[in-house]
Amino acid sequence: MVKEREKMESSHKVTNKTRVSYWETFRLIFVSLFLYLLADVFFRWDGFRHFASFSEFLPSVALISILWSIVAALTTVLALIITKAIESISSTLGKEVKVEHQLIFGCLLVLILTLVLYGKRMLFGHGLTVQIKIVILSCVTIAAIFLTWVVRNKYSLIKEMLTPLVMLFGIIVVVSFPIVTYHTLIKKPRISELPQTLQLATGYKSRPNILLIQTS
Repeated sequence: MVKEREKMESSHKVTNKTRVSYWETFRLIFVSLFLYLLADVFFRWDGFRHFASFSEFLPSVALISILWSIVAALTTVLALIITKAIESISSTLGKEVKVEHQLIFGCLLVLILTLVLYGKRMLFGHGLTVQIKIVILSCVTIAAIFLTWVVRNKYSLIKEMLTPLVMLFGIIVVVSFPIVTYHTLIKKPRISELPQTLQLATGYKSRPNILLIQTS
């Protein structure tokens, strides 16, 4: 009976280490990176809209959405290797750090950092010193650790909450393929149809090739 109980406990530990699948990890990373991407897109559109239309901005967003999903897939492989290695080392040392807790911490770190960086850009632009950036990163890390401890037992609930976002961002990626295909293979705009800045970059001769950069 004792041996059977030990076998059950050891098998239970093994299942605990491997219960987080690639798809579950990908969902967390995919949503976190896409939320960061959306924040960056809105920030860049604020400047892009002054010299081009949204239809000219859309192909770039579609392309980066596809590339971002590929980055999420590759990051998932790396994240699983690192988190399972940390879990194995921590269990050997007698302090279990589960894979799901590490994933939650990483995603919270990305999300909080995205909000902080986006707010910083809106309020201060890019005029922060390295010391202030280090302080901000330290505070964000502490906040992510605290929130991970708060929601450490709600991993299944987090997975359910991610489902609508995964579907929404997945639809965006699927729609991005025909948009990129159309603008790269079918529609080839003439020089006169390009935005003014691209006309200058491609050698359009009716205007002087001068680029003015204004800094605050």
